[in-house]
Parts: sequence; C-alpha cells; structure tokens
Amino acid sequence: MQLTVETRFPMEATVTATINAGAPTHANLRIRVPSWATGEMKILVNGKFAGVGKAGTYVGLNRTWHDGDRIEFTLPASIRAKRYTGADQVDGRARYSFEYGPILLAAVGSSKTELSLDGGYDSERLASQLEAVEGSPLHFEVRGNRDVKFMPYWQVSKEEFTCYPSIRSLA
Repeated sequence: MQLTVETRFPMEATVTATINAGAPTHANLRIRVPSWATGEMKILVNGKFAGVGKAGTYVGLNRTWHDGDRIEFTLPASIRAKRYTGADQVDGRARYSFEYGPILLAAVGSSKTELSLDGGYDSERLASQLEAVEGSPLHFEVRGNRDVKFMPYWQVSKEEFTCYPSIRSLA
C-alpha cells in the first residue's frame, strides 16, 4: 500500500491523499491534527465524512483501503497573536508575535514597529486586525496601520523587521 499526498501548504490549506494498493488492504491510518490548528479538522474519505479531530490529536481511519481511495482535509490555519514575555520589553507597551498556522510572521519596514489599535490587548482581537494582501499569499496588512506589512519570517531578505512589534492601545 502506498499513500501519495498532495498539498501546497502553507500557500493553500487543503490536503489530498490517494491510496495506491494492489489489493484491498486493512490498515489504521492516523492523521495528525497539528497543535497549531485553530479549529477542528474534518476528514473526508471518498467525499464522505470519516472523522474530526482537535489540535494536537490524531484521527484514526481504521478500514479496508482500496486502490484510488481519497482522503481529504483542510488544515485549520488562521492568524494567532501571542504575547511576548521575553527580556526585551518596552515600557508602557505590550509586544506580540503573529503567526499563521506554524508560520512566524515578521513586521517589515522597521525593527521598532509599533501598532496603534483600538480596544486593548486582547489577542483574538489583535489577530483579527491583520488582513490578507490580495495576490500575495501569507502577506498581511494591519487595519488602521497601512504602513505596516507582515510576511513570513523565512521570506525576509534585506528588509528591516521585527517579529515582536509593540502595541499601543488607543482604548
């Protein structure tokens, strides 16, 4: 039995796996739901619901597999904000990292980026302030801070950047 997986993650969140088997084969395939998943992950086999899992768990698919069977799921990735607790604090400001799934995002343009946001430091609200840049996968702008751009840390080349911008609350 052979499993062929097709995905363009992180550019796209969909995953399709196809079984190649010379004869029907009984196996318990365990699909990992990543710990960074921001919701439940529904799994389909041949277009039909086969299971659902939460972040950091496995979904067991215990069945007889046939040639051409297809497993499909969408990785539940979205923006998350995490409070920075390191030694390099800024007086009167909170610092946060922003991630898309497992991808650390960098605020490019300045190593001292400060975001001005209404409503305090609620991490879910902060994450909702990032808006995708159309035509540029994994690139984001910040609502009300159009001069700030986020991109995957691994794509930073010569730009000045920070992965922990400070937040100035306008509340």
